[in-house]
Parts: sequence; structure tokens; C-alpha cells
Amino acid sequence: MTSTEQQTTALEPTMVRTWFDVLYVSTPGLVHVSSTGNWTGRAFADYDQAAAYVAELDKAQPEGIYLRVTTLKGKPGSGGRGSAADSLALPGLWADLDIAGPGHKHDVCADDCPLKDRHVCVTRPLPPTEDDARQIITDSGLPAPTLWVHSGGGLYPWWLLDQHVDITADNLTAIKEMSARWQAVIARSATTLGWHYGPVGDLARILRIPGTTNRKEGLVRPCRIIDAQPGRYSIRELRDGLTAGLQQHPDPQPTAAPAAARRLEVVRAAGHITPNDDFEQRVDWDDQLLLGGAGWRIASGQPGSYCEWVRPDKTTAGISATTGKDPHRDRLWVFSTDAGLPTEESMTKPYVYALLNHGGDKRAATRELARLGYGTPMQREKPPAPAPAAARTPG
Repeated sequence: MTSTEQQTTALEPTMVRTWFDVLYVSTPGLVHVSSTGNWTGRAFADYDQAAAYVAELDKAQPEGIYLRVTTLKGKPGSGGRGSAADSLALPGLWADLDIAGPGHKHDVCADDCPLKDRHVCVTRPLPPTEDDARQIITDSGLPAPTLWVHSGGGLYPWWLLDQHVDITADNLTAIKEMSARWQAVIARSATTLGWHYGPVGDLARILRIPGTTNRKEGLVRPCRIIDAQPGRYSIRELRDGLTAGLQQHPDPQPTAAPAAARRLEVVRAAGHITPNDDFEQRVDWDDQLLLGGAGWRIASGQPGSYCEWVRPDKTTAGISATTGKDPHRDRLWVFSTDAGLPTEESMTKPYVYALLNHGGDKRAATRELARLGYGTPMQREKPPAPAPAAARTPG
């Protein structure tokens, strides 16, 4: 292993430019660069132009400057970095191992957490040291990473491919599943060691760029490559590595579903509305039942249209989430891993209500919304009474 650790905190243009070549080599497609406070960013076909844009962004001293892991087919129509479906090529697999310390609000909940019905409870701490974080990968059963990046607050192990994989409509689902299972193995390894790991396998994931600066929580810490080894992996070798990891950390065995209890049939007349649909139409994100009641603040915009949000207890610059980006359905997209909500997925108002107020129990959330008056009152048909036993004929 070759150490390339650097101690400077100024932008390193050469390392930034080199990273594009190291990560993408001859990978086709556009690369997408964004920063804290400018998540729309820009997409580039030319790596020199992308590196120059990084330098331009750095002048504003943002908390972080990021690169989308997969390349894009084209510039996303709605702005931003696009979705998994916009991916053109996969350069490798990755992980994002947070290390306990500044920049990571990660308070482990007590067993009797009084807020367990209002947020996603944290049950394990983050690894306290770099060695502890590395041990998660060592014990995962996965192959050794091609290189390690220190983000300034954690580690990015990268498993780079010797040849990129084209992402098509035919293999998109398979690639997403492979990435998700890779993350699952790492999460199970972390759990075995007693640490928390939040999976980051979505194909539109962004990670900090080596050569830039991590200014989260007002600190100044370099993001840099710290270790690298010669050679890369073929996609077949990574699939074999995943198989080995799953042998060491297998998928949990499904438990037998309990026998379904007999329940009344719900009959909702045509034109009537469900509690969830009614709630979604009538309530804005700043309502006390949603972000407004969980301590979130509006950074810019107005609920009902595009809006940027700041999570509770955030004291540094930058936003934590957005709403209203899709004009057809107003959903929440969370960037911050410190927000207590799932990241990098579109979430509806009923789903977020369930997470914030019912520990993610969607059935309980729907029942409570109905009790609060959302939706058309349901009519229930009683099941038919059992037929009387046949009369016995006297002998």
C-alpha cells in the first residue's frame, strides 16, 4: 500500500484534476460537480472544465464540493445531478464510513427513547477511529479496496473497475441490486463490530473530491487520497467478492409471516379519498405534523413550490433537504446524514409523517390520520355470520 497523505488545507488543483482521470479513466458520459448550497451544480464532458469549475466553487469556501459517482447520459432536464435512471456508466463501487467527531451529529438513543415515535432511532455509535472504520471493511469479506480517500470526517474505500460497465435499461436493476447488496454486507460487518453504517449505494450518490476542503462545522480539513494499491477489478471479480462477502455476512432469513387476522372489509365509495391522499393534498411541509413540528427551518422558497430546508441543530452554512422540485408531486429529498431521516430518496408527506410520528409504522400513521379527520370516513361491511348448525333429528 502506498501512502499519499497530504496535510495542506488549500485547494489542490492537480489532485482534483487527477481524480477525474483516476476515477473515470476512459468512461463515457458527463461528470457532475456540485457543492454545498449549490446542489444543482453543472455537468461536463471535459475534465479540464470540470476541474476549473471545482476551483471556481472553492472561491466561495463551501462546506464541501462533490462529484457524482456514475457518469450521466446527458444534462439532467430538471437540474441537479439526476437520478439512477440517468446513469450511463459505472466506474466502480464505493462506501462512505463516517468516523465519530465534528460534523457528524450521531447521538445513540436510549432503549426507552421518548422520541422513538418521532424519529428514526440510532442504536449504535459511529466508529471512533480510522482504524475502527477500516476494520469494518477488513471484516466484511469483500476484497481489499483499490484506494482509500479520507473525506476529512470519514473514509471512502473505492473498488475501481479495470473497465467501466455501461448502464442500460436492461441491466440497471441488476447494477442497483449489486450496489445495494455491497452496502448491505458493509452494514452487517459494522453491526457485528458494534458500529453504525448508513448504506450509500444509490447510483446518483455524490462524494467529496480529493484535493478539496471539508469545511463542515466551521472546520478546515483536507479531503485526500491516503492509500492506493496497483491493479483494478473486473466486474466479475467484484461479483465474486460480493458472493464471498455474503457468505460471511448472509442475508437475514425471512421469518414466517403470522397468520392474517380476520378483519372487516373496507369499502370506499367511488370519488372518496384515502387519509394519506387527503393529507398529502391538504398539508404543507411546514405543518406541525411534518417538518415544521420537527424543528426544520426554511432556508429559501415557500412550501407548495421549490423550497430548501435546514435540519434541526445545524449551525453551519448549507441546506439539508429540498421539497417541491417535482411539480407533479411534492416530495422531500434529504441530503444530510445527520437529519434522522433517510437520505437520497424521494419521500412523500404520508411517509415522512409516519417516520416522524410513528417510527415508520405506516399502518399506525394512516389510522391516526383517519382519526384526525383526513380522508373520507370508511364504511365497513361486517363479514357474514356463520351458518347455524343443522338441527339434530331426534332418534
